[in-house]
Amino acid sequence: MMLPASLWPLRSKISRISHFKLGSKGFSSNPIPVTKDFLNTHLVQTRSHLTPELDLYLLTSSCPLYSAPATSSPLSDPWWSIYWPGGQVLARTILDNPHLVRKRRVLDLGSGCGAVSIAAIASGATSVVANDIDPDAATAVLANAELNNITGGIITETRDILNSNLDVLQDIDVLLIGDMFYDEHIGGAVLSLCRKFKAMGKSKDILMGDPGRWFLEGSSEVDTLFWSMSKHALGKECKKENYGFHHGMVWRFK
Repeated sequence: MMLPASLWPLRSKISRISHFKLGSKGFSSNPIPVTKDFLNTHLVQTRSHLTPELDLYLLTSSCPLYSAPATSSPLSDPWWSIYWPGGQVLARTILDNPHLVRKRRVLDLGSGCGAVSIAAIASGATSVVANDIDPDAATAVLANAELNNITGGIITETRDILNSNLDVLQDIDVLLIGDMFYDEHIGGAVLSLCRKFKAMGKSKDILMGDPGRWFLEGSSEVDTLFWSMSKHALGKECKKENYGFHHGMVWRFK
């Protein structure tokens, strides 16, 4: 995978930081808080992804920060600034099939830049909880929502629900999971959460997007719990930045 230079210190242990922080080793020791002005200044506003209906502030190879040394970056763990391939295929599927979320209460797990949350609201979801433990992600979600003329319906939630705080899920109808299977530890935790969520009620639905990461590919449990409902070819830039991945799949809980 081709990563921004600011993420290189973690390239040998790539995990979904939005729920399991690896700490700030190698990053700025004094990261600045992310604001809308920061997004305007340092990220690029782009539609060059699988969901061109959505205008998003993203960290791409055209941004100076993308190639800046990690130690000089003003950010700490900027995983929220990337539109990961699993999130792209999940958002694409929702936009193409709005009935999946229409008039339903949704939670976007590891929401990152907020694209999946925005896709759900744009497709008629009653409400969306954008859940990410990184407060910078919460800022990005709301800024990207505003960029797409969405001023309501999305609330941010920074509590960790993989290990506790399951009460957040009680009133949720659809759980959306975009690109959360980076390693065995987090993959196992996500699957455990899926089982707990489904046990809360038969009508509860789970959709997850993934480009074929090793945990998902090697887990027999995934085939037992989920069925593949759609497949999308990744865009040129996405393939370039995520070397080795060419397609993304969306899976639905059986």
